[in-house]
Amino acid sequence: MMIKLLLAALLAETFVSEPFRVPLRRVKKEAKNVLGGRLEHLDNAFVGVISLGTPLQDFNVAFDFNSSLLWVPSPDCKCEEECEIPEICAEQCGAHCCSEGDIPEDLVKSAASELTGTCTHKLAFDVNGSHTFLPLSKTTEVKYDGVSLKAKVAYDQLSLGSRHRPGLTVRNVQFGLVKEFPAAYEHTAFDGVFGLAIANSKNERSVIKQLASRNLLPEPVATLWLNSNEETAIVDGILSFGYVDGRVCDVKELEYIPVTSTKAWEFDVWSAKLGTTNEFNKTTKGVIDINIPGLVVPKPFFDLVTSLLGASKDPVSGAWVGRCPRNSSNTDVTYYDIGRSTYTFSLSKLVTEVGVNRCELHVSPAERLDVYQWRFGAVFLKKHCAVLDYNGRIAFPLARTDVDNIIN
Repeated sequence: MMIKLLLAALLAETFVSEPFRVPLRRVKKEAKNVLGGRLEHLDNAFVGVISLGTPLQDFNVAFDFNSSLLWVPSPDCKCEEECEIPEICAEQCGAHCCSEGDIPEDLVKSAASELTGTCTHKLAFDVNGSHTFLPLSKTTEVKYDGVSLKAKVAYDQLSLGSRHRPGLTVRNVQFGLVKEFPAAYEHTAFDGVFGLAIANSKNERSVIKQLASRNLLPEPVATLWLNSNEETAIVDGILSFGYVDGRVCDVKELEYIPVTSTKAWEFDVWSAKLGTTNEFNKTTKGVIDINIPGLVVPKPFFDLVTSLLGASKDPVSGAWVGRCPRNSSNTDVTYYDIGRSTYTFSLSKLVTEVGVNRCELHVSPAERLDVYQWRFGAVFLKKHCAVLDYNGRIAFPLARTDVDNIIN
């Protein structure tokens, strides 16, 4: 089931006379039983349209704050066998599955791979259809849902919007073409991924970092705001490029936190506390992760929460269920020390009522070896905006709720 979303990508008036918006939708799982891949991280994806090439070609991309590369499917990605039948291909398969044109030699398929996913119903990039396409003789690696994929590096024109309503349009932007996928890929509602981190381990820069380094943005900044008013929301989020967006965030006093990696918006969480007495005093790494609805926390802190609520794991659903938090109780408030600030969050925002005084907990324990013991998901980002400074720092001002006149 899809819920229509809208995320606005806004630029300063120096470059665009009016704000432009990219229509988005929130991805829900399309299949319950999928072999060979995972779908856990797709429930909360924010998907929008960008376009590549000359003339422009549209792609649905999921915005990811913890990867840096923009990638879309290569024209030689694998299609289902029935697409070899012309009559079926014309009706049921993507245009790239039916193409009889020559694919450049450097994009020809490699030997058999363990990655068995198909791209039958995806939008693949037509390299022959763009007269500004510039392939490079190198590949890079991208992470997709925990799986390493190879991407052919190329340059072409990019627009932050659809071909019918293009936004900022820039030539010679680096991106990747991926031709082999895990099986779960076919069941997603997007074609590729738009990475918003600063750069990867090879110093291959994200699109926003590329634009900032070429002085195509007034400031090397992006501002994320998520709408907490889901019932009457006209839009569910705004991503503003090029400036700190004070229209949707309280930015009077920004307190920046240094990020500790360019590969993700990673920062130190110094300590945490549940109520007034239960403390977790260990510095660990945290990231923002818009792809999860709740929070991921270190196992010792998770144990404090489940103990307080008397929560246990449901053997059928796998969900953690316990008593519902008391809104008025100080013991049901969590505190997180990030940088020089302490951020508070009521447990009542982290549960869903499933019965009389019974609530399902939207807090999960981190894997013991996970680099990121803290993952602050959409629930945190509905209370706090994320101001991403591509010089290597991040801030979490409070999100404004009186923004109807901005998003209408």
